[in-house]
Amino acid sequence: MIKINLYPSAKKRKKATLGLSIEKELSIYSILLLILGCCIFFINSKMNNEIARLTALKNKRQNENIILLKKLNISNSYKSKIEALQRKIEVIKKVRTKQNLSVLYLNELVKNFIENKLWFTSLSLDENSKMKISGVALDNHILAEYIQRLRKVKYYAQIDLIRASKENIEGFGLIKFDFNIQLKNENIQK
Repeated sequence: MIKINLYPSAKKRKKATLGLSIEKELSIYSILLLILGCCIFFINSKMNNEIARLTALKNKRQNENIILLKKLNISNSYKSKIEALQRKIEVIKKVRTKQNLSVLYLNELVKNFIENKLWFTSLSLDENSKMKISGVALDNHILAEYIQRLRKVKYYAQIDLIRASKENIEGFGLIKFDFNIQLKNENIQK
């Protein structure tokens, strides 16, 4: 019987490994492994540097954020203080306007006054912009003329005669009167 050897011979096996010896192959694999290790080390150090840079940038941004939040709080406190001052200024303007209006109202009463024929006994101004006037006049015509003059004044919205009666005062027949003036508070131009 004939035997056929199907296994390659030892010479042929050496050719299948590129003809290199095991020592040479091991040294090539070692060099490749060393190069691969260097590449991994290089990439790892590059990544660590990038992580450190990004961490430092994050910390810097957080510090800037804290500083900006402090400035924003200061800004908001100034804003609230400014708003409070604006409200106070508006109150002061209203008070000054009312003070000026009182002078204007009284000035018109005096400007239209009929001297030596009309006298006031009381005058009051309430918070509802209503002026109450009491007094005496020589006769009804003088009182009517005075009220007509006052109706032409732009600061007075309405004039209501409450009472006009003839009374004997110290031997003179005088007209005792009471009237109210509703004052205009808004849109008054000097």
